[in-house]
Amino acid sequence: MTVRDLELELYNSDVIFTFSGSISYNTLSAISISIKDELNNRDNTGKELFNVYYVFIELIQNIMNYSIKRDENSGNGSGTCFVIHHQHSKKFKVCAGNIVSSEQASKIEEKLDKINSLDDVGLKAHFKEARRSGQGTHEKGGGLGFIEIARKSSGKLNYQITPIDSTKSYFEISVDI
Repeated sequence: MTVRDLELELYNSDVIFTFSGSISYNTLSAISISIKDELNNRDNTGKELFNVYYVFIELIQNIMNYSIKRDENSGNGSGTCFVIHHQHSKKFKVCAGNIVSSEQASKIEEKLDKINSLDDVGLKAHFKEARRSGQGTHEKGGGLGFIEIARKSSGKLNYQITPIDSTKSYFEISVDI
């Protein structure tokens, strides 16, 4: 496959932004400007664009914080993220994937299954309770990211965890907005 072939495949698949590789805070800053500019060129509502941007940033931060495929020198996480804009429906999809520990994969699955079992009222209550109690708090944040992503999505959080070996799994998530 040539670069041009890949470019055409991404274009024909409505992919408006893609990133794959090591992600640092400097990279995140540059990416955020680029994705914000790209989103502002779309004729969707401000709320939709904010939600896409928020989910994108949250998923990139998850890659930075939880990827076990890390740069030895910088500690930056490594993964892949796409933003897709469906031209006909005017809907967005944000997708991300990275390698996580099998232990972390189990925790992610438990969190996402709980979140996906809730309706909008339940999500709001779960968010307030988690924030109030500090449940799920860890050294990298408040543990509220997936709940907030679900609140901004237009449906359930679609995810898949694929074991790589006994210690690692590949985690991927897709969020419709």
